[in-house]
Amino acid sequence: MTSCANAPENRPAQSPLYETRSGTKTTHWRFVPLSANPRSFPSPGEFAHVAARCGGEPVCLAERGFYPTQCNDGVDNDADGLIDYPADPGCALPDALKEAPACDDGKDNDGDGHTDWDGAGFSHPDAECAGDASRDRERPDRSRSSWNPF
Repeated sequence: MTSCANAPENRPAQSPLYETRSGTKTTHWRFVPLSANPRSFPSPGEFAHVAARCGGEPVCLAERGFYPTQCNDGVDNDADGLIDYPADPGCALPDALKEAPACDDGKDNDGDGHTDWDGAGFSHPDAECAGDASRDRERPDRSRSSWNPF
């Protein structure tokens, strides 16, 4: 039996959201494990313990695998003039980790001469992004290979 890398049982589970509050500001966090398929995620109590030991310091939390979400923080993290979900096309959801995934970062990440979901204003759109700015991976299109056996 062949296993597909994108089959639900082979996809890494997504971390629950954790939150910290400082005055009126709430920050949402996701846990990004070192292994591809963690057996479990920290409980909210475990996160609270780590956050307290770190004093809410983002660098300390990141060293322990917790990262703030960028699509609901009120900041234009990718400097495209658009802030957060739903205004920023790089944000698929309000709790997404990055505002500038590979399909919305203004770069030709896979070197195929096509850029992002919209062409980034200077090239043709990348077919691998398929009109979806929130995808975080541009892969080379093997059908456009320049290899010629003759």
